[in-house]
Amino acid sequence: EVLQWNNSGYTDEDGIQIDIAYRETARETTVKDRWSVMGGSVNFGKIRIALISTASIPTLYPFNGYGGIERIVADLAHELSVMGMDVTVIGAPGTKTDGDNIEISSEKDMRGMKIDADIVIDFSHLKLYDGKKYSVPFWSDSQGSNPIYPTEAVMRSFGVSDGKVIYPGIDLGAYTVAYKAPYYVYLGRIADFKGVYDAIRIARHQGIKLKIMGHTGKYADMDYVEWIKWQSTGEIEFIGDVTEDEKRAILSMSIGMLFFPHWERLHYNIPNPIESFGINVVEALASGVPVYTNSGKYGGHVELISIADGGEIIDEDDYRTYSAITDTHYDHEEYVNMPWIYFNI
Repeated sequence: EVLQWNNSGYTDEDGIQIDIAYRETARETTVKDRWSVMGGSVNFGKIRIALISTASIPTLYPFNGYGGIERIVADLAHELSVMGMDVTVIGAPGTKTDGDNIEISSEKDMRGMKIDADIVIDFSHLKLYDGKKYSVPFWSDSQGSNPIYPTEAVMRSFGVSDGKVIYPGIDLGAYTVAYKAPYYVYLGRIADFKGVYDAIRIARHQGIKLKIMGHTGKYADMDYVEWIKWQSTGEIEFIGDVTEDEKRAILSMSIGMLFFPHWERLHYNIPNPIESFGINVVEALASGVPVYTNSGKYGGHVELISIADGGEIIDEDDYRTYSAITDTHYDHEEYVNMPWIYFNI
């Protein structure tokens, strides 16, 4: 159905005036409610959206376990389907979402694949889908012919200053601010390039308690996991895998998150070795938890912290800056109601 615009508003093909209302709550809308003007008319046809997840962990809805990317893809597939979009999810064997599901055993399967969609959203690790071949909007921290970037940091890493930026959609409904206990957290993949040991080293220097949460199963670097477990003594507690409920509870009660990524340590090549977004940063801010991260490693995590004034930038090579972790005091309620930071689905 296409509505035509005239000076009085929108009319259908018979010239009858149409009252179109834009509703704010996506959960209660249909495609006709989420209208957009394109070339003087409003096209209500279904938009075909392809979501590329990872090939390591099944993308499941509802999600309750490890998987930052996989959980976001599952939630987006659900919410976009509710809005009336035609959604396809490409993910690991066992993937089950509210969209049509295509299973891949390796991200190498994305090489040469052509996806029939109006928009492609690529969350995969290796970025092997070639977005440059096709003219459709391509959301990724890789580069396409019609790119949409997850952060300004990613956009600028490609030498672009005036591109399109849309932050990933994250369901923040279950995150709350809780009574703060005297400990800090690390939340993320248990991998060297995510800076787990850097967090341990700085926590030891400051004499603070640190709880470490992250994946230790099939897709983890088990040698590094075992080394981190061995390093977790005294005030350092290694927790490892957690459910969504456990993660939110432990995170919400912490007084700060330590996150010091070093993508230059990554052992395989990706288009732009920076922290492209920082799902854990948004989760922390939504829980009233400030984030302490490294200077000189510009990326999406630093961008979010800077926008929100939601933490401190630490110089890892200057121990004198570590005192910002213990000496800076925050109003833990202030980060929660900032919808302008992210798109809350």
